[in-house]
Amino acid sequence: MLNEDAFWPCLEYRVIRELSGMPDNSLRSLWCDRFIPNAYHFDNVAARIEGRAWICRGHSQEEWEFALVLPRAVRTRDEIPWSSLVPPEDATGWLSIDLARRRIEVEPGAAVPDLD
Repeated sequence: MLNEDAFWPCLEYRVIRELSGMPDNSLRSLWCDRFIPNAYHFDNVAARIEGRAWICRGHSQEEWEFALVLPRAVRTRDEIPWSSLVPPEDATGWLSIDLARRRIEVEPGAAVPDLD
C-alpha cells in the first residue's frame, strides 16, 4: 500500500516511462521531475488533485499545471486509494499532454491495455 508521500515519486517515474514510449517525438523528449499538489477537489462530479509539475526537455525545466483525475469520488484525502492511482506498466491512454497550455492530465481510470 502506498501513502501519499510515496505516491508522487512513483507517479513521476511512471509518467517518465509513459512519455518515453510516446509515438510523437516532441512528447518523447519530455520528462517529469516533480509533482507539487496544491488543491484537492472532492466534489461529486470530478474529484481531482491539481498542482504544478516540473516538466523537462533536456536540461531545460518548466513549471506546468497538472491535474490527477481520481477514479471515484472521495470525500477526504484519507480516502484516496493511492496505490490504485499509479497506472500499470502495460497500460496507456491515461496521460494527456497539452504543450501549448503547458498542462499535463493523469487519468488512471482511462487506462487501456498497451497493445504495442
